[in-house]
Amino acid sequence: MRNFISVLTIIGALFILFNETTALPRFAAQEGVLCGQCHVNDQGAALRNSYGAEYYSQKVLPMSEWDDFGSEDYTAQLNEYIRYGGDVRVQYYRYAEENSSRSAFFPMQADAYINVQPSEYLQFFLEQSLFRNFAATDVWAQYNFSKDAGYLRFGQFLPSYGLRLDDHTAFIRGGNIGGITIPDSISDISVSRQGLHWNPTNQAMGLEGMVKPFDLQLTGSVVKPSNSSTYSATLNLTHAFWLGDMNFIIGGSYFRGNLISADSTYSYYGVNAGLNFGRFTYLGEIDFTQNYSEDYLGQLTNGLAIYSELSVRVLRGCDLVMSYHFFDPSTEFTGRGLTRWTFGASVIPVAYIEIKPQYRILTAAADTDFSHSELIFQGHFWF
Repeated sequence: MRNFISVLTIIGALFILFNETTALPRFAAQEGVLCGQCHVNDQGAALRNSYGAEYYSQKVLPMSEWDDFGSEDYTAQLNEYIRYGGDVRVQYYRYAEENSSRSAFFPMQADAYINVQPSEYLQFFLEQSLFRNFAATDVWAQYNFSKDAGYLRFGQFLPSYGLRLDDHTAFIRGGNIGGITIPDSISDISVSRQGLHWNPTNQAMGLEGMVKPFDLQLTGSVVKPSNSSTYSATLNLTHAFWLGDMNFIIGGSYFRGNLISADSTYSYYGVNAGLNFGRFTYLGEIDFTQNYSEDYLGQLTNGLAIYSELSVRVLRGCDLVMSYHFFDPSTEFTGRGLTRWTFGASVIPVAYIEIKPQYRILTAAADTDFSHSELIFQGHFWF
């Protein structure tokens, strides 16, 4: 009975840990565009627009074009004003640690989206999770400025910050949420501070605005989480451009507030970049934290999170991907960092279907004998 409860606990924790509803910055870097090129939300994530759903997903991403398998008349546009869509993910997960290993197969995500746009200027969006007690994760109304010049949004959303990766276990996103894989006793790291706080459950109510001066995309938000009396603010600046045969995306972000508790405020600031040349694409981000974690004396400290990814397009619809993740909760002290290497692939055999095998190795500087390896097979279906 105890083992059965442990398995259920692990599956539940893994569901929270790996649940993801985002865009792929790698695709944006490959094309030299921002995420709003393919998504209804200019910040990326969730519902695709007509370009992302009916063109990019069908004719650019997969090994075989949609015309070989489906109708060229397929569209996710219900009518002139309403667009719908969804994401479903399932995952097989196996990990080994010292002399023990465990595995599980479970559904990660089942989200449905609907976007209602009665005019060029008004837009209403709903993201409904079929998990998480059927919670509506993103709910917002938006006023669009003329000629794609920006917007003003009010509702519940995840503030824009940095690279919005599809892997929320990356330390620049949610990290090891809840201390699932690295116990506090090994690395002397708070179980709730094993990465930044950008996990899928940290949406907050607030106001967000975006403008596009000089081909830049400048986004700012002010939000108030339900579990905190503190207002939080973000600024995010991104720019995409081309130089000859090379595509670039550069950006910078700032956050101050508290999205995860009622504790005192903390801040992040960082820079990120994407570069594509031929078959090769690179993504990178570095973030600095202030007053985010505590040392062994309970004093607030400054930290560092790093993400670095290199992908190679082997053939159309198949990328090999290697990434490096690092998180140090306290740069004032040595020997407290977490490091993860990920080796995998992204295979899109036909439109709307992705298969992602990954092998990941996680180590902690505080214990050189500790090594946590993970084998992951993920299936992703969208429409």
